[in-house]
Amino acid sequence: MKRWGGLVMLFMLLCVSGVRAQQEVLMVINGEEVSCAEYRDFCARRNVVGQQTVDAFIDYKLLIGAARQLGLDTVSSFRASLDSCRHGLSRRFLLERTTTDAVFGEHRDVNRVLVSHLFQYLPQNVTASRLRACEVRMDSLYQAICSGEISFEDAVQAYSQEKEPLWVGRLEMPVEFEQVAFTLSEGQYSTPFFTPEGIHMVKVLQRESFSLKRVPTQRSLKVALDSLKLQYHFKPDETGIRDFLLHGFTDKHLFSLAGKSYSGKELALFQLSHPASPQRQLDDFIAKTIWAYADSRLEADCPDYSLRLRAYSDSLLYQSITERVLGDMVSADTVGIETYFEHHRKDYRWPETRYEGIVLHCVSKRVGKRVKNFLKKLPAEEWQDAIRLGVNAESPVVGQVEQGLFAPGDNPYIDARVFKIGKARPVADYPYTLVLGAKKKGPERWEEVGNKLWDDYRNYRKACWMEELRGKAKVEINQEVLKTVNNH
Repeated sequence: MKRWGGLVMLFMLLCVSGVRAQQEVLMVINGEEVSCAEYRDFCARRNVVGQQTVDAFIDYKLLIGAARQLGLDTVSSFRASLDSCRHGLSRRFLLERTTTDAVFGEHRDVNRVLVSHLFQYLPQNVTASRLRACEVRMDSLYQAICSGEISFEDAVQAYSQEKEPLWVGRLEMPVEFEQVAFTLSEGQYSTPFFTPEGIHMVKVLQRESFSLKRVPTQRSLKVALDSLKLQYHFKPDETGIRDFLLHGFTDKHLFSLAGKSYSGKELALFQLSHPASPQRQLDDFIAKTIWAYADSRLEADCPDYSLRLRAYSDSLLYQSITERVLGDMVSADTVGIETYFEHHRKDYRWPETRYEGIVLHCVSKRVGKRVKNFLKKLPAEEWQDAIRLGVNAESPVVGQVEQGLFAPGDNPYIDARVFKIGKARPVADYPYTLVLGAKKKGPERWEEVGNKLWDDYRNYRKACWMEELRGKAKVEINQEVLKTVNNH
């Protein structure tokens, strides 16, 4: 017996030391302690290790701290999402703590998926034109990926506002995202879809699943409730209960829980929104009171629950501050993006020279020269209207007209006359073709670049912001603890 007693004591000591290791302080960021467990959870979600992970984690926490300073954790949408997550997590954790596998049903299900994420944030007040433009752009990317013009991974790096793969578990993303991500096979990617945060495409890189998932049953709920009654010293008062069941109301004491007394007065408030038989009302009120008290104790009593809830809260804040705050700030900063373009113009040069101009098919060479001299006096943006309203006002002397920015291969007449590639057949009834414009090695105005410039400028502003946050931050790392964490 002594031998068994010693083994039990050793096992308890090991458990205690394991909990302490999880709760051990790894670093302090701006006065906030960070545990080993929180850092390990971050590493598991990002699927990375080493010094880059430490730096990424510190940046992550600095942005979350900035989000709290801006009051983003008080926004109603954030509170609603967090409350929804808290409700689902608390019930699951309470059931797992107070019941055994024998009282659960069984069901195969996915635990989490590693996804590559092609994402564009859309604010709640997005205009219809911007919404449509973003949808068209994402559809074009989807078609390009399907046709093999670009890989999903290259599209993410070039166009997504979320470039790193991430692990996604249940209750960690909007329900629309979960419905797509958890139904894809490994290696499969989705069509574009919307969530309250924006428009997405996801590709599943890896899946991790339980062979069996425990599913609550009525029996498991009853077992859990009985266990919680014992844990929190539930004591019914038979006199008050009989009085309530006899009359449907009472002012007498009904029960106590964790030393607090509950009477018919509290039950009367519950009855107003819970029409049922007296027995059902009493049972449901007792259950609601016990679950509510157990929920209030979970963060203090269950470190794993606190970790999961904190991870969800942090992910919401991170998304809010990087997309809603930074995204909205950048989208309105046309002066800043113009300055950024002027300093990085060489980065947006095209791989080949292009031709910006107009292609005209005219009835004769004489008409073509007259039209060319006429257009040279006007700005390029007025050419098509001038042809329609002036040159062709009485009788059509110019047939087909095409104006734009042409790369080699875009237009056979530009190819033949400007790039000296191949030959182009004359157009019937308009045999004389002329081109008017100029060669360009790259965009001259920031508006000509498109979405890649916005993505680059957003990343630049974020990098500047992070540099500012790091400069003001006070970070203390327990290097000995970090070595232990990295070794595991």
